[in-house]
Amino acid sequence: MPEGNLAWDIEEPDPLAYLSESERAAQLTVQTRAIVQVRKVGNFIRVILPVPVEHERRATFGVWLCIPEPREWSRVLNAGKKGGDAWAGLKFAGRLVTALQPWPDIFGAWAQAVVPAEDKTPELVHSVDPLLAQVLTNVWPEEAIRQSREAYEPRDMEGGPTPNPYGLTLSRIMRPLERLKAKRHLGAG
Repeated sequence: MPEGNLAWDIEEPDPLAYLSESERAAQLTVQTRAIVQVRKVGNFIRVILPVPVEHERRATFGVWLCIPEPREWSRVLNAGKKGGDAWAGLKFAGRLVTALQPWPDIFGAWAQAVVPAEDKTPELVHSVDPLLAQVLTNVWPEEAIRQSREAYEPRDMEGGPTPNPYGLTLSRIMRPLERLKAKRHLGAG
């Protein structure tokens, strides 16, 4: 690793490590550097987990969010396909599915992500989970982050779905706004 490099990407969502080759072949429908779709497992998007590091630096980890709500997943995919203003500023929520060291217990935590600019990867900006909130806001020793990198071990998803603590999905909010825009457009013609 180059001196001073504090950026790491986890190659795929942790739950994929628990699929056999035959399950991968049968269930994996899309796999790119940005998104992964696996039938019966979930829809995943790569996001950046920005971690404040001592000496006013920042570590960035390419981790994965699972977006379990189909409408929300479609909204995120559509914004990504459109790009530009549709992508820049997009906000969405999902569950973190990377057991990142030195904080493996952030696995499964709900978090919000925002796309910072039209050609950028979404970044995690908030979590109601106390540990993930600390990871996002506390300043961490660089050495602790470097040493823990080799200890990464994927985790499998356990238990059932948990409710989205961010309340209404953005797609539920956007639908009435889109209807209002359509009415205004029809009234203008």
